[in-house]
Amino acid sequence: MIDQIKQAVSECYEGQRLHFYILVLAILVVVGVRLNLGPQTMDDAFITFRYALNAASGEGLVYNAGEWVLGTTTPLYASMLAAFQMAGGDITWTSLILNALFDATSICLIYALTLRITGSGILSITTAVSLAASWMVLWISVGGMESSFFMMLSLITILSVSSDRRYLTGILCGFLTLVRPEGSLMISTVCLIRLIETRRLPYREIVGYAIVLLPWIAYAYGIYGSPVPHSVQAKAVLGNKPALHGIKRILGFLGQTTWPFISVHASRALQYAFSILTVVTMAAALIRGRHDRLTATFWGFPLVFVSAYAAGSSGGEVWYAIPLVPFAILASLLAIFSVANRLQSQKPKLAKYACVVFAILTVGSVATRDSAIDLAGREGVFLKMANVIAPRIAAGDTVMCPEIGVLGYYLPDAYIYDTQGLVSPNAIPYQTGAGQFNGSIPENLINEVRPHFIAGLEVFIRETPSKPWFKAAYT
Repeated sequence: MIDQIKQAVSECYEGQRLHFYILVLAILVVVGVRLNLGPQTMDDAFITFRYALNAASGEGLVYNAGEWVLGTTTPLYASMLAAFQMAGGDITWTSLILNALFDATSICLIYALTLRITGSGILSITTAVSLAASWMVLWISVGGMESSFFMMLSLITILSVSSDRRYLTGILCGFLTLVRPEGSLMISTVCLIRLIETRRLPYREIVGYAIVLLPWIAYAYGIYGSPVPHSVQAKAVLGNKPALHGIKRILGFLGQTTWPFISVHASRALQYAFSILTVVTMAAALIRGRHDRLTATFWGFPLVFVSAYAAGSSGGEVWYAIPLVPFAILASLLAIFSVANRLQSQKPKLAKYACVVFAILTVGSVATRDSAIDLAGREGVFLKMANVIAPRIAAGDTVMCPEIGVLGYYLPDAYIYDTQGLVSPNAIPYQTGAGQFNGSIPENLINEVRPHFIAGLEVFIRETPSKPWFKAAYT
């Protein structure tokens, strides 16, 4: 892995000195902006943080002490944070610093990969600068999510394909899967391309993948009963949506995270139009470069990624789309480059100017986004709830809530009952009743469990507090 990063940095320097200095400046800005903002941890990230805290304290990789439920989809990231916590680091700042370094590395990697695949210096530096200025990557990065780690490791894995170090590629795919389950899409892409190219089973990649993944699978079966995170099962129930919901959602995310003039408030039609243009450009680039293994892997992975989410019904959350950002930015620039080149005879250097304008708009969009970084948000509301509960709670008391991240992290001695079932399997049947509001706290679940505290936004509780039995129990 270290060799791949050194190789990327070397290619940055050997390409053009000006590009090297621009990249150094971009990296300094990326790291500086994140450190200046400080941790703006999202509720979902706090779930991973509590797993890490429990692991560091000797309780194991669990959410509630003594309850072996695998509710995190990123065991490698959680374990890494736990290691730093044991060394005396603050987990929120550790996550922020690691994510800043991951993002900085991704900038070098996408420059090197773009230069190899396209041979264009202007495309390479524009893609790198645009990734550095991505407001969505910034938001998710300071939010403490594992997306930056996954993005960096994806690019390292693709770069390893060009060196033909097949066991290493498989090993990297294994680590990628332990960062997020979507890592399985990378090994699928790599193996499919190798199979088409050689007409032989890519056993070296499979062996490398198995070396990393099989020990975890055996451990997870023994400890948790399954290597599949229970949160995945819960989201499959709670996130069940109508047909085409998955593809609409992932296309919406793709537009928001790539094109600098498309905000989360832009019309769906505009988001879909530019997202479809991006995906079509990816497909065209894959067809043109299908005989080159590196190019085929580079474009094949995001297409498989998008297809997998499109085939599902939930579409996930916006941070699921973050690993697609470097690929989507390059695809967007290729679309612009292609159109500009057709007008090249009339407007010399138009393609280069168009790329520069794209990068400038991307950089400018960070300062103008009204929803880029929410310094308070709902996490601030949950923190206030935790501060109200903390003086009143005894160790082991049950706190029932539908959003468990902040509350679980700031109430470490409480038993957290997750009404959405991400870490509380018994809650799942209560969320599948006819007419049940997705994410709300079921009345019969409260009545059965009788928790010491119930915490959540009003929309998740609805009319329950007005019921006589509830007033008798909690007032």
